[in-house]
Parts: sequence; structure tokens; C-alpha cells
Amino acid sequence: MSNQLITPRLILKPLSLEDAPFMMRILNSENWLKFIGDRNVHSIEDAEGYLKKWSLMCLEKYGFGYYLMSLADSGIPIGTCGLGKREGLVAADFGFAILPEFERQGYTYEASLAIIQEAKTTFNIPHLLAITTEVNIGSRSLLEKLEFTFDEEVFLPDNPTTFWQYSLRY
Repeated sequence: MSNQLITPRLILKPLSLEDAPFMMRILNSENWLKFIGDRNVHSIEDAEGYLKKWSLMCLEKYGFGYYLMSLADSGIPIGTCGLGKREGLVAADFGFAILPEFERQGYTYEASLAIIQEAKTTFNIPHLLAITTEVNIGSRSLLEKLEFTFDEEVFLPDNPTTFWQYSLRY
């Protein structure tokens, strides 16, 4: 996985255990809880466990993972964006999350373009999936702006939620 990606307004670096305080914050943000769900992360140790179980495991197993999105001018972390591989999905999946105070400013779109380019050129991933829920209009709109198309409703193992699966073929 590349060390970091730079866009006009952002620096994207692979998530690491040192990002646990930020992860605790975003995992407990209003929109994460509303649209993604409670991950029961209530301490730095919980956040480190979450990072190990998800992003760092993907990095080790597949060579790709999630990046911390930080503002280039201040270094303030504002979100995450990257690639994972979920049980129950047939291909790598793309995802993102941003703190509410940074929404609707184009940051996630900017980061997403860099991650998608990385998926194509560095990881040679032939197509990406993304999942969201029907009620998450913001995520659905961003996926469509990124030219993902709706495929079908899907269920993931051990999760009662109905997800909308999108795909991007390039």
C-alpha cells in the first residue's frame, strides 16, 4: 500500500494504531452510528482492536486498506476512505466516512477519486463494490457521482441489515 496519497486539499495515509483516538471519535460520530452502526468502541484500546480487526487485517491479508483523511494545510484528521474485503462480498469494497462538520465540502469526493485511482493502478483491482443503506442518501449520492451503479440488495453474514450494493467497473 502506498505510503501516502496527496490531493489538492488532503493528505491520505494508511491507518495505523496511532490513529486510534481519531477512530474512537469517528466511530462514535452521529452519522456513523446512524448509517453504519455502533461498533462498541468506547476506549482507545477498543479503537486499536477495531483497527487491528478491520483495516490492518485487510492491509496484511490483501495489501490494501483504509486511509486517514487529513487536511493538507493543518493536518487535522477529518475522515477515512479506502478499500476493504468483507465476508459476503465477491470483490474488494470501497468505503468512506467523514466527520459531520466536514461534510458537503467535497473532501470525500476528492479522497475517493485518489483511492479509486490507487485501486486501478497500484492494486490492479478490476472492479469495486460499495455498500450502503437505502436511507443513507448522502453516501448513495456520492457513489453515483463517482459513477458506481446500483446492483442489488445484499445481506452480509451475521448482520440483519439490508444493504444496497453498488459497483464500479473501469
